[in-house]
Amino acid sequence: MKVFVSLLVLALVLCAETASNFPSYVTQCKRDENLNKCVIDNVYVIKNHFDKAIPKLYLPKFKPYIIPQFDIQTGQLMGSAKNVVLNNLDQFVLNDLKMDLDKNEFFVDVTFDRIDGECDYTLKGKLLLLQLNGGGKAQFFFNKVHAVLKMTGEDMVKGDEHYKSFNDLKLVLEIDGDSHINLEDIIPNNKEISDVTNKVINENIKEIVKDLIPYFADAMSQIVSNILKGVFNNYSLEKLFTYKCGLPGSISSRRMQVMNMNTLIVLVFVAGSCAAIKFPPFVTQCKRDANLNKCLIDNIDVLKKDHFTKPIPKLFLPQFSPFHIPRVDIQTSSLNITCLDLYLSHMDTVVVNELKMDLENVELFVDVLFEKLDGRCDYQMKGKLLVLELNGGGKGEFNLTKVRGLIKLKGDMITKGGEHFISYKQNELSLDMQGDSTVKLENIINNNKELSDATNKIVNENIKDFISEILPSIADTAEQIFLSIMNKLTQTYSIEQLFIQ
Repeated sequence: MKVFVSLLVLALVLCAETASNFPSYVTQCKRDENLNKCVIDNVYVIKNHFDKAIPKLYLPKFKPYIIPQFDIQTGQLMGSAKNVVLNNLDQFVLNDLKMDLDKNEFFVDVTFDRIDGECDYTLKGKLLLLQLNGGGKAQFFFNKVHAVLKMTGEDMVKGDEHYKSFNDLKLVLEIDGDSHINLEDIIPNNKEISDVTNKVINENIKEIVKDLIPYFADAMSQIVSNILKGVFNNYSLEKLFTYKCGLPGSISSRRMQVMNMNTLIVLVFVAGSCAAIKFPPFVTQCKRDANLNKCLIDNIDVLKKDHFTKPIPKLFLPQFSPFHIPRVDIQTSSLNITCLDLYLSHMDTVVVNELKMDLENVELFVDVLFEKLDGRCDYQMKGKLLVLELNGGGKGEFNLTKVRGLIKLKGDMITKGGEHFISYKQNELSLDMQGDSTVKLENIINNNKELSDATNKIVNENIKDFISEILPSIADTAEQIFLSIMNKLTQTYSIEQLFIQ
């Protein structure tokens, strides 16, 4: 599916006033009633050139296409595929394509005749009734891969130019034909049993593919999103669509000139602040001066006091009271825990001990203390804790006090159209439990309440050891969540928009 979206992106930019920079084999489209047909025609032409990358349009080589890594996590299975090589991506049929640039809506329906490939894999956990723990080379093929992509977005203004930002992307994949997977060494060092295991897997291939395909679709959605950002964050609508193809919306050439003049006038009056964000009224827009850090801390204090009960989409902030995490996986040397639908309460007890934002060096440091955190989830636990063999699951609850978190972010400054955006790359987050803690795990010993109660008593008598074992995995999850929120904010809005000069 990534392949087709890449083709779509290339076809879209054929209306650009810089069209002379694009390959000679494409046809320049007009923004009229024939736009969709023109794009479809270009797609079929472009697929004949999959053997080379097109850096100008951020398109990689597709014959073959290589995915560095793809991770899978289900309720009972964990795995990864590295160096995934995909073939036959040029063998597709475009069933439907609809673009509505005025409403910022895209719809694509495509079928790939056959996709085959190979990779290096690892798998651990339970699949059907099979207990798996192996890794090696894998080969696979899928026939009739049907993909439906829906995208919606919004307009952004940077300076006096207009850009598209796609913030809602839904990709659904279905395998309508036959499939086959061969996992070498799925049972380590035992070819005979590995062959039998592969036979069982392929006898149940439809059920297995059905379970795994949503995770593959999620990974593909992220790749598609990155391709779109590469083009639409670097090419404004004014560059992508000239009068020849039709101006954005129903704006006439004369009206666009008036709009640009009005934009210029506005910029003159707000020269001290290039911000195009309309902040919520309870948020103070901070200045880039000696009081920046204090201003940010004050904003956090305002948010936690009255505004944690609802998300703030404009700033990409989720609801924090309670805060929902769909899944947390915890792995220690002797224990595996999965926590589904985790809800955290009392996030508003957070105190910011220190915050340092260094825009020049693109660094952020935050030291926070949560006075109290309560949580509940549906858990599964298997392994050894102290001298206890555990294998249970059910409702889990915990109460924590004095949870300290240290966050360090390091990123790069990216210039686009004269404005500066931040892309955070390195993220270090550590957690330290400085207060008391209690844990209650129902049914930790399957179907034995008396033993479960006794086990919970032992766990809580050794709660510090238990918490110290699982904290690193919890910190890893928190690290990814924080990094995602920050990058959504700083890659969508420029420094000039976020902060007053």
